[in-house]
Amino acid sequence: MINRSRGILLIAVILLAACEGTPPDTAPSADTDAAEHQDAAGSGVGTADTAHGADHAADAETGHEEMALLPIMRRLAEDMAAMQNALWLEDFAIVEQHASAIADHAHISAEEVARIRTELGAEMPQFESSDAAVHDAAVQMHEAARARDTDAVLDRLAEVQRGCVACHERFRERLRTTQ
Repeated sequence: MINRSRGILLIAVILLAACEGTPPDTAPSADTDAAEHQDAAGSGVGTADTAHGADHAADAETGHEEMALLPIMRRLAEDMAAMQNALWLEDFAIVEQHASAIADHAHISAEEVARIRTELGAEMPQFESSDAAVHDAAVQMHEAARARDTDAVLDRLAEVQRGCVACHERFRERLRTTQ
C-alpha cells in the first residue's frame, strides 16, 4: 500500500502530466495537431515502437531508433502517463513496461542534435548533463519497477519529473518545433 506522502506525490505527478496536456488514461494520436502538443527537452538513448509517429530512422551503429525531439517527448509523455496510471492500479507489469520505455527511448537524430547544438551553443553541455541525470533516474526507476518497489519507483519518478521540468523551463522555448 502507498503511504500518505507517496500518494500525495503520485497525485501531484499525475496532475503535472495532465497540465502538460496528456491525461493519464489517454495519449495523443500520431495525427494530433503539432501546435497543440509542442514540447522539447533532453534525451539520447533508447528504443520505441514505430506506431507513434514520423521522423524516425535507425542508428546504424546501435540499431536504436532515431527521431526528432518532439516525437520523442510525445512518446515519453505517453509512457509517463500510462506508467502513473498503472501505479494507481498497482499493475507492476505495466509499470515496468512503461518505465522500460522511458529509460530506453529513441535516440535524438543526428540532424536534430545538430539543430539543438546550434540553438544552445555554449549551453549544450548543460543540456547533455540534464539529459544524463534524467536518464540515470529513469534507469533506476525501471530497476525499481522490476523489483516491485513502489517507494523507490515513486522516488525515482519524482526525480525524473523534477529533471524534466527543470530542463523544460531552461530549454523548451528555444528548442520548440512543430515536428
